[in-house]
Amino acid sequence: MKKFKRILALCLTFGLLFTACSKPAEKKNEQTETKNETRVFKDDLGREVTLKQNITRVAPSGNPAQVMLHIFEPNKLVGVASKFSKSTEKYISDELKNLPEFGAFYGKKANLNMEAVINAKPDVIIDMGEKKKELKKT
Repeated sequence: MKKFKRILALCLTFGLLFTACSKPAEKKNEQTETKNETRVFKDDLGREVTLKQNITRVAPSGNPAQVMLHIFEPNKLVGVASKFSKSTEKYISDELKNLPEFGAFYGKKANLNMEAVINAKPDVIIDMGEKKKELKKT
């Protein structure tokens, strides 16, 4: 039950992040447009990060992020951490099946291909999972 609540909280947080980063329906004037081109986001380590207001290209840093992105914003994916399994491929669009594979940044099989991520030109790279203690050092 505790794990379910954690996953639900992550899903809600992820959904709110994309809702908050989506393009406003109407802009009042050009001055407002310029002011709202970016937004400040505070990450889990308390760092303030400036992001584009309208995020359209997203890369996952690993499989948990890939799952959430596939659920909430599949059209914004510019690549995948790993290819979809044969049993799930029948449910995946051809566009998603043909995305480049980046690998994962963390874990036992960490093999992130940074050049592939850079070539995909994402607006942001999303990481999901538990906060790692060693990240506070960076």
